[in-house]
Amino acid sequence: MAVTFDSSSNGSASSGTTVTVSHTVASGACLLVGVVSTDAGVTVSSVTYNGSALTAVSGATSSAGTITEHKHYIISNPSTGTNNIVVTMSGTITGTVRVLAASYIGADSTTPVSNAIGDNVEDGLSSPSGAVHGNITPQKANSYLVETVANGSGFALAYRNSQTQRTASGNNTIADKKITTATAQDMGVDWGGLGSGNRCVVVSSIQSKNRSLSVSDSAVKSESMKMLRGRKFRIVDSSVHSEVIEIVKNLWASITKSANTFVNQAKNSSTFSNISKSISSWNNQNKS
Repeated sequence: MAVTFDSSSNGSASSGTTVTVSHTVASGACLLVGVVSTDAGVTVSSVTYNGSALTAVSGATSSAGTITEHKHYIISNPSTGTNNIVVTMSGTITGTVRVLAASYIGADSTTPVSNAIGDNVEDGLSSPSGAVHGNITPQKANSYLVETVANGSGFALAYRNSQTQRTASGNNTIADKKITTATAQDMGVDWGGLGSGNRCVVVSSIQSKNRSLSVSDSAVKSESMKMLRGRKFRIVDSSVHSEVIEIVKNLWASITKSANTFVNQAKNSSTFSNISKSISSWNNQNKS
């Protein structure tokens, strides 16, 4: 089953201890939240959606100079509808903490993220162009590669792999790329122009779930009946054919034996004798 985009949201805070963002989730979706902090004095303590905790994605982390924290968090099958994402920091925010979120339908509910990468460029870059990027290979086809970009400069950034930007907070963005085959993809951004600035990217692979079918599925039942109705079946495999013949022989022998036993028992019973006399009498009467 292919993964499909659901919805996105963003928000930020430069004071207090939390960042709250409203996000709408469809039934059966997973929710990915990217957190970007430029506050060296605090770290992320927890991320929740409607009170349920999100889990930090292994490998989905990066930092660069003044971008002190950049991570992804995930939850499968959260509460349906519009609820709040709440990012709680370890203390009072004095810099800026930004939240970039996107939800996806059709992801594997047990392991929604198969793998992740992070890359960064530190302050001090003075070349005409550059890039922050990395290769990531989805473990399954029909997955989504979701990246958040923390851009600490004023440069316009260009996506390297035709990603679709979903939303932005300041110069920070969340974008994705639908992947139809499980092949390596170069994800990230390029920029042009002289100057310095911190930039980092984090990419998570939202993997598709396997389609499971059962005979209780009405659609499967219907299609199966269409295929079976009016069809004749022929056993081709000779070994299977021999086994079937043997089973039929044994079954017929068992039926014959049971029938003979019943007849013999009936012959020896008074009921059978009375029935035979009645039939003989009826025959004699008809003959006369």
